[in-house]
Amino acid sequence: MPFQDVCARVGGQAQEKATPARLRYLADTLCRFGLGLIPDPRFPVRAPSSSAVLLFPLDAPSESVDPPSDIYKAAFLTLSVGMLVAKANGEVTDDERSTLNELVATTPGLAPDERRRLAADACWLEAHLAELPSLRSRLSELDTGQRQSIGDALVRVASSDGSHHRAEIALLEKAFRQMGLDQDRLYAALHRAGPGPDAARAAEAPDDLVRVALGMGSERTYAIPGAPAPIAAPRPSAAAARQASVTDTSSVQGGRTVAAEAADQVDAERLMAIRAEMFAISAVLAGVFDTEPEAANAGSTGAARAEEDAAEAGGAFAGLDPRHARLMRELIARPAWPRAEFDRLAREFGLMPGAAMEDLNAWAYDCFDDVLVVEGDPVHVNLHLLPETLSEAA
Repeated sequence: MPFQDVCARVGGQAQEKATPARLRYLADTLCRFGLGLIPDPRFPVRAPSSSAVLLFPLDAPSESVDPPSDIYKAAFLTLSVGMLVAKANGEVTDDERSTLNELVATTPGLAPDERRRLAADACWLEAHLAELPSLRSRLSELDTGQRQSIGDALVRVASSDGSHHRAEIALLEKAFRQMGLDQDRLYAALHRAGPGPDAARAAEAPDDLVRVALGMGSERTYAIPGAPAPIAAPRPSAAAARQASVTDTSSVQGGRTVAAEAADQVDAERLMAIRAEMFAISAVLAGVFDTEPEAANAGSTGAARAEEDAAEAGGAFAGLDPRHARLMRELIARPAWPRAEFDRLAREFGLMPGAAMEDLNAWAYDCFDDVLVVEGDPVHVNLHLLPETLSEAA
C-alpha cells in the first residue's frame, strides 16, 4: 500500500518521501499493534524508488523491533538470489514459488517473527527484485559452508519446475562466480537435478560409464586387410641412362642462360620499386610536417581533458573512473530517465549501458550501502542517497 496512506493513518499527517528515519519510526509504531513493516531500514530489504510499503502480522505485539539475527540474514540472501533465479525467465512458476516458501518454512533457528517476516519478504522480492551486485559483499561475508548451502538451494529452485531455462543457468553461473564456488559443482548439481523422469535415479547412480547395449554374438565380422606389398621400379637400360645424362647437362646450361636474363629483369624492377618507395616516404614526411600545429592542438586538448578527468575523479564522485563520473554528473539532473535515453547517454561516454549500471550500483553500495540506479523503463536514480548539495548543484 502507499507510504503516504500509512503515515496518514498512523501519524495523522501524510508524508511524501519515505526516508529511513520515517520508515524506522513507522515500524516502531506499528509493532505495538502487532504489525510488521517492509521495508525497515534495520533489515536487508531495500526501499524501492516508489513509495510503497508492505504490512504483515507479527506473532504478538511488542514494544520494539528486534534486530535481525545472522540466521535470518543468511536465509534472506538465499531467498533474494533464489527469487532472481526463479524470475530469470520472466515469471515465477507455482513450483518455484512453492520451493521458495518451503525454504522459508524449513530454515532452522528462526524466531517466529523472523519466519513471518521472511514469508512477507518473499512476496516483496517477487514484486521488487533485488540487484545481484548489491548482494555481492554480503555473500562474500558468508563462510564456505553457507555459500555452498545457498548454491544448492538455488539449483533446487531452478530445477523445481522441471526445466532449466537458459536465463536461469546464466544467472546461476554469475551467482556461483560471485560466491566463489566452483562452476563444475554447479554443472554437476544441474545434471543430478535435471528434468525428466529418470532424474532421481541419475542422482543416485555413480558417475561412471554406462553400458548401453550388448553386441550380437552371431554377428558376421570382417578383418581389415593388410597394407599392399611395394612394387619395385624397373631398372633402366644402359642406353637410356646415357641419354638422361646428356639431357641433364643441356638443362643446366639452358638454366644458366635463363637465370642471367631473370637477374637483369629483377634489377630493373627493383630500381623502379626503390624509386616508388622514396616518393611515398617523401609524401608521408611532408604530411607530418604540415600537421604539426594540429598535433599540438590535439595534445593540448588531451591534456585539458586529463586535468578535467582528474578533477572529476577527486570530487563528489571519488572512487569512480572519469567516464562513470561524467555519466553520473548527467544522471543526477533528474530522478527518472527513459531506458533508451539512458542507453544513449551511456554510449556517449563510451560505456555499455548494462555494465555501466552494474558499476554505478557497486560504487553506490560501497559508499551508501544501497542501490543507486534501478533498472527498468524508465531507469530510476535514487537521488536521496547523494548529498543534498550535490543534487541542488545539478
